[in-house]
Amino acid sequence: MKYIISILLPILLFLTSSCIPNDSQTKTPQADMGVMDLREWNPEDSPLVPLRGTWKIKILHPIALDDRLLIEVPGTWNATMNKLGSGMAIYYLSIKLPNNPDYRKNLALEMNDISSAFELKLNGELVLSKGVVGSSREEMKPSYKRPIIFLNNLEEELNLEIKVSNYYHPKGGIRSSIILGKTSGIIDKNSKRLAIMWLLVGATFIMGIYHIIIFSMRRIDQSSLWFGLFSVQVGLRAFFDNNVFFYRVFPDEYWVLIHKIDVISFAMTLPLFSLFIHSVFSKEFHKTILKIFISVGIIYTFIIAFSISNFYMNILNYFEVFIIVAILYFLFIIFKTVGNKREGSILFLFGSLILFSTVINDILNQMRLIQTGYIVNFGFIAFLLSQTTLLSRRYTLAFVHLEELKTSLEDKVQSRTKELNNAKQNAESANHLKDKFLSLVSHDLRSPIASVIGLLNLIIEDYNEITDNEKKTYLQKALDNLNHSLGMISQLLKMNRLRTGSIVLENEEFDVYIEIENITNKFWMQANQKKIKIINLIPIGLYINTDKSLLGEIFFNLISNAIKFSNIGGEIYISYNKDEEGKFIEFTVQDSGIGIEPTVMENMFKSDVKTTQKGTMGEVGTGLGLPFVKDILDQLNGVIHVKSEPYSGSSFTFRLPVAQSSTLKLN
Repeated sequence: MKYIISILLPILLFLTSSCIPNDSQTKTPQADMGVMDLREWNPEDSPLVPLRGTWKIKILHPIALDDRLLIEVPGTWNATMNKLGSGMAIYYLSIKLPNNPDYRKNLALEMNDISSAFELKLNGELVLSKGVVGSSREEMKPSYKRPIIFLNNLEEELNLEIKVSNYYHPKGGIRSSIILGKTSGIIDKNSKRLAIMWLLVGATFIMGIYHIIIFSMRRIDQSSLWFGLFSVQVGLRAFFDNNVFFYRVFPDEYWVLIHKIDVISFAMTLPLFSLFIHSVFSKEFHKTILKIFISVGIIYTFIIAFSISNFYMNILNYFEVFIIVAILYFLFIIFKTVGNKREGSILFLFGSLILFSTVINDILNQMRLIQTGYIVNFGFIAFLLSQTTLLSRRYTLAFVHLEELKTSLEDKVQSRTKELNNAKQNAESANHLKDKFLSLVSHDLRSPIASVIGLLNLIIEDYNEITDNEKKTYLQKALDNLNHSLGMISQLLKMNRLRTGSIVLENEEFDVYIEIENITNKFWMQANQKKIKIINLIPIGLYINTDKSLLGEIFFNLISNAIKFSNIGGEIYISYNKDEEGKFIEFTVQDSGIGIEPTVMENMFKSDVKTTQKGTMGEVGTGLGLPFVKDILDQLNGVIHVKSEPYSGSSFTFRLPVAQSSTLKLN
């Protein structure tokens, strides 16, 4: 980036300085009262002299005046002639040349922008005529040719008489400086200017065609299309600026057509550049404003195509002001992307600043507010350099990324293959576990359902022979079996949802004491039947942040098991502890029941091994409660431990990381 800025910044400074008259221009001789004193002029030191200053002018039309007025050259005659710029007049300048005859040899005059037909007389002799001078639009024929008149062995005084007529342009007169100087200097100047023009045309056309070809290969990127068309359009403009190449090559009879193409090529700059900026910064560029810019350019193009030059050139000033407004909007968009830190936005800004400064320079020249020359093509070269750099960077990054993908592809294939093998093994293991699990569950479900069917058949077959009390007993047993089966199915569904990720953790902050009280209240009947006391030792105001429903399921299953395996008149304690380092929080459910056999403890948390047994009052369980507790703790990144001995009670302690209870507080 620093390297690119080091290239573009000098270009910007050069173009900025080119818009300010230099010292050499301010020190050159100036015409005064129609006379220019060049007696001290040395062509060897200053080979080119612009004939600037105050000339004399005689108006011939629309009002003929015998007196000669004064007029500033270069400049338009509108203020002197009329506001419309139409008319015919004769310019006069008397040049006093050096006394040294050698300084008066091998000189030349370069006739520049004279709008829009003229005849040149030197010392009263007609030497040149461009276009046809006339007193009306019908009589005259315009010409933009800029010939060079070769002079040799001049006398000490050279009288210029230039008869100018204009009915084709809103600004008439000698609009740019006529140059007097050494023949070699003028030819060298024109050769360099012509070489630069062809360089600009070649660079812009080649880059334009290049981007259009890129778009034809990758149509998803429309910025290449619009930038390519814009480049071709700027290359076309180079044939009209400075050298007015097309006006020189084609006969004056085609002036009207060439001038329309000239101004249309300028009018289409706005739509094409707007489309390009929108394609690059579509999020920042408002579509309504884009439509306005395109519409203004197209409408002005139609006006040019179907109206006379005086009319559409009068509108040109308003269109140029609109372009300056559009440039301000473009700068707003680009500065916005710089603020958003879009990749390449700073480089895009530098190139745009150079381009826009040269566009404004050319517009001010067109309005005759400054006389610095047309330099927009140089600005476009700087802009082209910035865009080419961005394009190269984009392709380089894409190539580097492609290389990285190529080198890492084999590693990724091996990694994915390994992952697929592991997934296959896990799937086979899970399938085996599922088959084993289903065989256990189907056995447990078959037995109570078969028992229900047998009891119902017994009631139906012996309905009239058995008593009402026996019927009630059989129905109660069938209901108990069905409730058991329903509980097992419910537990299975919960486990399946947890293992498949259907349950989404919903953390919330709540008081653990209150939650445990709500759970123990659900076991009031079972505990009362066995005269069991459930003692909640959790302190009031212990708040944790975790999934309330899942933590409740853990306590529900552990308390249910404790009641089931406690003796009549037993006690169940629910307590809380926090490790010294503060990394974990522990909860314990302890009973004084019949304890657990060591062989049962090994498999009590496995869902594929049936470990259920009857409680102290013959209660029947599903055998799925503790595996479900283990699944929940896996989701909460917790662990569970059991301490138990036969006939000495059991203690279930589960631990949760403090990260799961990050807002832990105790009032």
